[in-house]
Amino acid sequence: MNYKTVIFITSFFKASGAVSHAITRAVSILLCTFFLFGFSTPEGSKQPPVAGKVWVGTWGTARQLVEPNNMPPTPGLSNNTLRQVVCVSTGGKTLRLRFSNEFSKNPVTMHVVQIAVSKGGSLIDEKTTKELKFNGKSEVTMDAGAETMSDPVTFDLQPRMEVAITISFGETSPTVTGHPGSRTTSYLLTGNHTEANTDFTDAAKTDHWYVITGIDVEASKTATAAIGIIGDSITDGRGSGTNKTRQVA
Repeated sequence: MNYKTVIFITSFFKASGAVSHAITRAVSILLCTFFLFGFSTPEGSKQPPVAGKVWVGTWGTARQLVEPNNMPPTPGLSNNTLRQVVCVSTGGKTLRLRFSNEFSKNPVTMHVVQIAVSKGGSLIDEKTTKELKFNGKSEVTMDAGAETMSDPVTFDLQPRMEVAITISFGETSPTVTGHPGSRTTSYLLTGNHTEANTDFTDAAKTDHWYVITGIDVEASKTATAAIGIIGDSITDGRGSGTNKTRQVA
């Protein structure tokens, strides 16, 4: 079951009038719970949080098969570098990232993945750059239909901070998993670039996210929780403007 399926089922109950409002709400809550927690755990680090802590989602997005008109622009993902910006909710000192190849027909290789504080546009605060590892290695390949999760990494993540995720790709799939409705500009640069001071001025721009699906932060069991919101394109930020981070979810 994917994001669109959840929306379809809840909309059906509302439109059909077959059940009361209270039952519709209950169905929505159950489906939301399944949507958030019913998927298999991504491959990658299985390291649990420290005692008294839990992993809490601070940013996430629904994934889908990217339509032809929303595919990455030239030069494409394969053997090139993509920088994507997201805005988190809660902060923390340790985080992990999630990536998906769920709807793709071929494997996707990421040579190097880095996270840094965004300074707006394609710019980053270079001194905050951290390289992610996957079971202790820089490179990871996601099989077709698979997901992966990075090892935990220390990072001074502040509430409502914008961070840049930079991926140096190897070979990728002609079909792409992503979230076209990002309302956020991403930057695609020809070639593999892993230096923190790489200049993205000449990068191709596209207002979509690819491959990235979530960021979890290590938080206190008693002080932090996450809320999952199900809705249509308005919930996803339609009409809120580009690069304004006004999405509900």
